[in-house]
Amino acid sequence: MAKKKKEKKKLALLIFFHSQLFFGENFKLCACIGQTYENMMDEEKWKLCSGRFVEEALFSFGLTRRHEHSCHRFILDLADEDVRKQFTVNELTDICNQEAHPLPPISSQLLEYLNSFINLKTIEDLEKQVRKRLYNFDEEFDLDWAQSSIQNAIRLFHANFFPLTDQTEADIIQRVWSFVDTIFDNTNVDVRTGEMGSTASSERKNEQRVPNQRKNHGHKTDLLFKVSNGEIGCSEVAKKDSGDAGTKELKELGLKVPKMMKDQLWQLARNHPEKSRRLAVIGYVMMGLKLRVVVMENPSTYICKINRTPAYYFPSTIETFGSQLGNLLGLVSQVKELACQTLDILNEPLPIRSTSYNPVINTPVQMLPCPPSPKMPSKKSSSNLEQ
Repeated sequence: MAKKKKEKKKLALLIFFHSQLFFGENFKLCACIGQTYENMMDEEKWKLCSGRFVEEALFSFGLTRRHEHSCHRFILDLADEDVRKQFTVNELTDICNQEAHPLPPISSQLLEYLNSFINLKTIEDLEKQVRKRLYNFDEEFDLDWAQSSIQNAIRLFHANFFPLTDQTEADIIQRVWSFVDTIFDNTNVDVRTGEMGSTASSERKNEQRVPNQRKNHGHKTDLLFKVSNGEIGCSEVAKKDSGDAGTKELKELGLKVPKMMKDQLWQLARNHPEKSRRLAVIGYVMMGLKLRVVVMENPSTYICKINRTPAYYFPSTIETFGSQLGNLLGLVSQVKELACQTLDILNEPLPIRSTSYNPVINTPVQMLPCPPSPKMPSKKSSSNLEQ
């Protein structure tokens, strides 16, 4: 007991010290991450080969961040160089090997079909190749989907859709990235577009809701991947690519999408605790004609780890059509297979056992939900206070 009190005192001092360095948003973030960290049990933390806990490394790193970061949700994003610096090479190897969910390979039939377009440099040659034969939806779905996607992409060039000018996000989703949706046409995954509210996000935000309290809506996303058991993915789309360091891309890729994905994985793990380590959820971030994939998994009780793919680009010229679109279609087919693996795991039957009431004490340890983002005063109200 004395040891526990000493640790709490040390934690409070750490939070106070770092919050004084960056008063304001950081004060609330430090309090937020500190409360989450305090609720963690050592025996459930992710212990590395060095003896260090991943949770401890993210907690210490989070205290130094002046603004909101995915580490404040105990999301391990190794694409972030500053996060990688918190670990040694051996620790990073240990992390990467833990409960990894690699992207399944592209089927040999689809690979052969996509490669048949890479050396074609004119619309006429592309159309001739794509019309060689008609594929059957039920028996050759991947080839039927690829064929349809290539035909739709060729149509964009006939319609002078490029270069992008004043197209809206809805235009980009409907005309450019439609194949991200249609790849699931032969599955039990429903893809919904148009700023759909996430039920997983809503469930997390209302976890502590009392009867007379107003219900909070879930965060909205441009594409929502739904199954009967919950949600297995989301997507954010922008009409313009401002580069890898663009403000919108940094926020969507580094914070908004990972937070929603954790809500989705938390909901799935909550409803299927015995399967949580085997599950993965998917995320797409599209900036204009650029696409990246994010995959999140739950390698330990308190940590969610994300992996990102490199950027892939939708072709804006006929000369690069075959190779660029082929790479995109291949990647999307891999992501679909990973999503279907998660769906199969969710649908696995469990042995029927006698049940009992929910435990009041010694409750099972589960993934902790995302703590809420700190509500900061608006710039207008802040300026009024200064006046």
